[in-house]
Amino acid sequence: ARATQGLEDYIAFAFTARSVNVVLQPKDRPFEVIVEIDGRPLKREEAGTDVTIDASGRSIITVDQPKMYSVVILPALGDHELRLRSNSPDFAVFAATFGIYTSGA
Repeated sequence: ARATQGLEDYIAFAFTARSVNVVLQPKDRPFEVIVEIDGRPLKREEAGTDVTIDASGRSIITVDQPKMYSVVILPALGDHELRLRSNSPDFAVFAATFGIYTSGA
């Protein structure tokens, strides 16, 4: 990744699943990742357990430790595009997992 000002860079996944998890790691300090699905922020009922929705409606992951982050938990299996954006030069996705379970994540 590279340092940017306007979230120009992103990683995108086309997926067919109900849930998405990604492994992220801060290098020197915590950073934020903006999450979008199908070109829009996540709704609260779509957000994984590690996603917060800020006052302006953006869906955000705060990457403050190396771990697998729960990004998306959808009510039904479907085809979607997930976009992850960050201005941090430390932004990298080390792995992604996708779930199709009809109960649980």
